[in-house]
Amino acid sequence: MLPSPHPALAEASTPESGQALEALLRLRQLRMHFQPIVAADGREVFAYEALARAAAGCSLRSPMAMFEAARQHRRLAELDGLCRELALEQWAEQGLSERLFLNVSPEVLLDSAHSRGLTRHLLHRHGLHPHQVVIELTEQTPGLDPALMREAVCHYQSMGFAIALDDLGEGYASLKLWSAVQPDFVKIDRHFISGIHQDSLKRRFVRSIIDIAHGSGSQVIAEGIEQEGEMECVSQLGAEYLQGWLFASAEVDPAGQRAGLEQRLHRLSRRRHAAPLALGAGSLLRQVAPVLQDTCLEEVAERLHAEPELMALAVVDAQQRPVGMIIRHRLLGLLNQRFGPELHGRRAIHEVMQTHSLRVEEDEPLERLSAKLLGRRDIHRDEDFIIMRGGCYRGLGRPLDLLRILAERQLAVRAQCP
Repeated sequence: MLPSPHPALAEASTPESGQALEALLRLRQLRMHFQPIVAADGREVFAYEALARAAAGCSLRSPMAMFEAARQHRRLAELDGLCRELALEQWAEQGLSERLFLNVSPEVLLDSAHSRGLTRHLLHRHGLHPHQVVIELTEQTPGLDPALMREAVCHYQSMGFAIALDDLGEGYASLKLWSAVQPDFVKIDRHFISGIHQDSLKRRFVRSIIDIAHGSGSQVIAEGIEQEGEMECVSQLGAEYLQGWLFASAEVDPAGQRAGLEQRLHRLSRRRHAAPLALGAGSLLRQVAPVLQDTCLEEVAERLHAEPELMALAVVDAQQRPVGMIIRHRLLGLLNQRFGPELHGRRAIHEVMQTHSLRVEEDEPLERLSAKLLGRRDIHRDEDFIIMRGGCYRGLGRPLDLLRILAERQLAVRAQCP
């Protein structure tokens, strides 16, 4: 069976979409919203991103459907130009001094219908300057020639515009475009930011992106910040700027909302610097499904064979309370003995599990967790530990991840010392 198309794409491909697009362009049925981008310390606003939204009554309800309809009807450059015109017009009305990020589809830069010099003309009309604008390449389209993209981007950079690359991490195409364009800013997709303070794999991935960005001269903007823990984590990893609902949603009138935004930033900064967020054991959480205590060894072994990356599994009772741990090499070693499957395969897992596994609550401070690990016998120090909430199983943690975070903290403290 073929997968169902994305609802927004289906909406854009209906016969009525061309008529709706025609009305939208002719009547200028767009309203721009502006979302702030703040400095990583949370103390000041660095820029705003302009986001196009269709006016009430337009059948192309979502931005994705709107731009997909324009692409299908070969009017993408026209829609892009209208968005740019309205964004600069409405931004000039706000009277704010921060930089403005303008979204541009990369294929538009190479489209023969694209009006050359439009952006500079609009800036001149509204009394703005190129250094106030960042061209943000978004909705990357597979198959674009990197050399041609680089040529188009160089044209903008030569006029004084900075370049940002959006949704970094979405795929190989974005990495190729990054290499070709060498942008001033890279924006890390919200998928990799959501819950990053509780996901060690996401932290490693984002750290790698930030290291590459800094090595190539780009600054990093982390999108989708919704929790203070995410803000703290990506700031520690080295992102320069943050964007997300934790600070503000996109507003039609950012100037009118500015006082409230600055108050919110002040509260966040005061909480962060007066009482820094203490990372607990939950920041090491790996969501690994447990096994019930009555599960047979044979079934657990099948799962371990199917998931070779698992070094351990938690054993829980019917109420999801941890009762022990199964260590991979010990269980498989037992079954690999002569007549092991016949002797042990049907036994319940609780009969052979390790009952002295380390268990901690997710708000356990990392320093206290470290002390507990050091207090264990050498043979058990490198084993995974169980993380709980209110005594119920949440996931597993790795000592190696704990050591990495503690080492990063020490380096950060040393870097702040004169």
